Amino acid sequence: MGIINSSLYRASEGINQSYLKYIGEPSVFRAKINAVKEEKVHFTLGTFLDDILYNYSLLNSKYIITDEVIVTDGVKLIVDELFSKISSSGVNISDNISSYKTSMKSASENSGKFTNLKEDTLIAKLEKEGKDYWKFLTKKETKIVISNAENEIMMHNYRQLSPILNNNDYPFEIKSKICLNAYIRDVFCKGELDYLVINHSKKTWKVVDLKTTEDVLGFRKSIFQHRYDFQLSFYECLVEANLKELKIEGYTKINSEWLIASNCFKMPIRLIKNYTDSVFSYNYLGRKYIGVYDALDAYKWHLENDKWDYPKFFYENGFEVFMPEVNYIPVSN
Repeated sequence: MGIINSSLYRASEGINQSYLKYIGEPSVFRAKINAVKEEKVHFTLGTFLDDILYNYSLLNSKYIITDEVIVTDGVKLIVDELFSKISSSGVNISDNISSYKTSMKSASENSGKFTNLKEDTLIAKLEKEGKDYWKFLTKKETKIVISNAENEIMMHNYRQLSPILNNNDYPFEIKSKICLNAYIRDVFCKGELDYLVINHSKKTWKVVDLKTTEDVLGFRKSIFQHRYDFQLSFYECLVEANLKELKIEGYTKINSEWLIASNCFKMPIRLIKNYTDSVFSYNYLGRKYIGVYDALDAYKWHLENDKWDYPKFFYENGFEVFMPEVNYIPVSN
């Protein structure tokens, strides 16, 4: 048990909540845990906001704020592939596209574009349409691109959140990006919490999770659909297993919260308290939802028996399937 270095978190052992909530369908669980993670725009913007709240200097070191050079989709695809191929091979990047003729053909094939074009025709097309974009990539290097319009929206969120989440005036202590691991139900678990808010005067603590979404007003329907309630309960279990390490033994847990920010519009930050205790499985409006403890027990069972094609209840009576994704269910505070 303990607090682990955030830079080592992803490589460290342990199951996290983002996969565990799918254990009711073990074949889906295995597919997700083995899949290559796909980066999506809303994840990028959420990470961007997380980063600048945690360390504002990452704005310049990790990101580039700009409007990209406009090129045709096909050319952009090949230039991206060529740039990736060359940079990952340790070859020095220059602004001369023609100097990389040997990589041009494979870049074309990998991108699925212009495979029928001869090398000279391909280079001529890239020289004509992709030269400016290539120069942009050599300047950008590995930085993540955020458009000017997106940056304006996220800076609007930053200005609202920064005074709250960077406030450590006594009696409050706010720990950000805290990575914890612990054995829970004999399963080694890990999690990265956005914020742990401690009130030393009242001796209380709560988990606060920051979400960015296109549909701020419709966030409530996502709580059950994406099992955000499960996520917070999982994090709370990790905190409870590390009270001594966090120096909050004897402190009382209070309702955790979501802070909701729009990634599309300049809107006020919304706060929603979590009133659902998902440590234990529960029924709600005719549907069953798996709790953290049952999910861990099922995960342990599947590991020990090495059976992943069907849920546990096909092998043992008394264990029901809990679907992690459901249709819209209205909830109220």
